[in-house]
Amino acid sequence: MASTKKRKYLTLENRVTVVNRHKKGETAIAIAKSLDVGKSQIQRIIQDKENILKRWESGDNADRMRSKRQKSTYSDVNEKVWDWFLAARKKNFPITGRLIQEKALMLSVELGHDNFVASNGWLDRWLKRNNVKNACLSGDRGEVNEEVVEDWKKRLPTLCDGYEPCDIFNADESGFFYRALPNKSMVEKGDDRAGVKTSKDRVTVLFAVSAAGEKLKPLLIGRSAKPRCFQGQDVGTLGVDYHHNKRAWMTAAMFTQWANKLNNKMRIQKRKILVFVDNCSAHPPLSLSNVQFKFLPPNTTSKLQPCDAGVIQTVKLIYRKQLLRHLLFLMEEDSTATGPEIAKTINLLDAVLWLKKAWTSLQAETIQKCFLKCGFSLARGEGDLSAAPDSDQVTEQVDLDVGEQRLLGDMTIEEFCAMDDDLQVAADFELDTPSTSQTAEDEDTALDDDEDDEQMEEETIDFKTASSYAQKLTLFALKHAPELVDTIDNVKHDIEAVCLRKRSSATQTTLFSFLKKI
Repeated sequence: MASTKKRKYLTLENRVTVVNRHKKGETAIAIAKSLDVGKSQIQRIIQDKENILKRWESGDNADRMRSKRQKSTYSDVNEKVWDWFLAARKKNFPITGRLIQEKALMLSVELGHDNFVASNGWLDRWLKRNNVKNACLSGDRGEVNEEVVEDWKKRLPTLCDGYEPCDIFNADESGFFYRALPNKSMVEKGDDRAGVKTSKDRVTVLFAVSAAGEKLKPLLIGRSAKPRCFQGQDVGTLGVDYHHNKRAWMTAAMFTQWANKLNNKMRIQKRKILVFVDNCSAHPPLSLSNVQFKFLPPNTTSKLQPCDAGVIQTVKLIYRKQLLRHLLFLMEEDSTATGPEIAKTINLLDAVLWLKKAWTSLQAETIQKCFLKCGFSLARGEGDLSAAPDSDQVTEQVDLDVGEQRLLGDMTIEEFCAMDDDLQVAADFELDTPSTSQTAEDEDTALDDDEDDEQMEEETIDFKTASSYAQKLTLFALKHAPELVDTIDNVKHDIEAVCLRKRSSATQTTLFSFLKKI
């Protein structure tokens, strides 16, 4: 008797993966072979793709285990946690196991279960019962094909052949809610609100680092052509390059402009570098003299891109610690201010300065660990760093003060940093304003974009006034913060040094012009 092969069941998540793979050009036969299922089963999934995607986007999970079992004592808690989980997923809220456990404890108290314990064992059973493989389901990690990842890592030595670690770079964009508040803070005790509506004002930042730890100047993309907070400021001196378009996204034209500028820099330094980037429409294939681009396989960012392995997260950790400290200071100074009111006082200039500090604080060792984690082999000194870090955690530790931790409420700093991880950062089409050029339409857009920005007073400050301000700050520090005296004195010294250099340059130019006329 011929044996009949049992039909393999594909979960809703599996079926979504099938639909996405077919969209990218894979045939039904190839997909069926890789999943060890019949071709007809794959074809039926493809025909029903609209319904499958609709169910997935709505948070439906038809794959929850249906086997009959004895009803749990805390089944009502389990169902309430499941309802909360679906609602959180629809809002793209980052969910961790710890967060699920804390929510379960809260719900158990509401339901009158004083003896309920949200142990690790309970969490494991809950995850299995609901077919939740990973409590944090955002991002593209679930789409990763492990075979593609391993094959790419085997090819890396060949791809990088002829390049030293200092000449191997990775560039990646990330979205920033630059004035976002923690989701569950700024709420008084006894307030039954779930939280405050956090600001969605965003920017996109392009980061680029080398395997040796070198950091290129970030490219920041905003919506306004000329933000009011930049009035009188040379943004280039603030540690970032600024561009804009209506959606604050990376475009092919903008990326090309950045790549050409990088190529000119490398040509002057007489260097030839290799840059790994995402395979997306905003990263067009370019043929440059000193910069060669290699595109990562689709849907492998979370496993193969060093910037996504810890570089960007570390920068966000440091950035948001500064944001928390600023919020705490403003709250202490004005106890009547609400969260949204405080958020409005944060402008793009604040974001640039905090980003610069975070980028400067990023350690070269952290960058190197991220490259190692993604399969790159690095030579440093006489040793060969060819092994990946023992732990998946390669981000730098950021310690919070008691007040800063209080602002986070039930959130961890990692969850706070992940709130904008899924922002779209690249355009599939060319936007109207791809560069920093100013147009009449842009001027109107700039005013609309910055309606909530505090209007910065225009006050001309000369060097003498700046020096006197520094002197006053010194007197303030002597009385209230002696540990700042040396720092402020150094600032005063630098102001005077810059003043002398500018005057010397102006004098030389005037003398040269005079002699030229003789």
